[in-house]
Amino acid sequence: MKPFSLVWVAGLVATLGFSGPVMAQNLDAAWLAGKWQGDVQIPRVPPIPVRILVKADGTFEGEAQDPRFGLSPLLDGKWEIAGDTVKFDYRIDLQTRNGRMTSQPRWTLKRDGEDLVGTGLNPATSAQWDMALRRAK
Repeated sequence: MKPFSLVWVAGLVATLGFSGPVMAQNLDAAWLAGKWQGDVQIPRVPPIPVRILVKADGTFEGEAQDPRFGLSPLLDGKWEIAGDTVKFDYRIDLQTRNGRMTSQPRWTLKRDGEDLVGTGLNPATSAQWDMALRRAK
């Protein structure tokens, strides 16, 4: 094979190889806006169902149904896209056995097909969890 042909074939393989599922999927406000639902998977705790409404203006509202604390609204929800990741920040007030507790978790999620998957972090306690959201019907 001639050197030019090898370069052309290598270029074609590189182009096809990197244009498939390896590339980041489109993540923008138009795709993200709407109703989502899913579960927060905290170790040693039953799954916590969450429902959110993402608005195109960079805000969201929602609720979590924690088996330990009951139904709690997600307050002051804001989101931002950073590359192939969307970060959700909010405040949640929980009524615990020891009184009211306020937390400000962050979800860091990536698009996986038509779903969002990733992790959550509570900076106050360093608790981390896995989570996934899918479009609500």
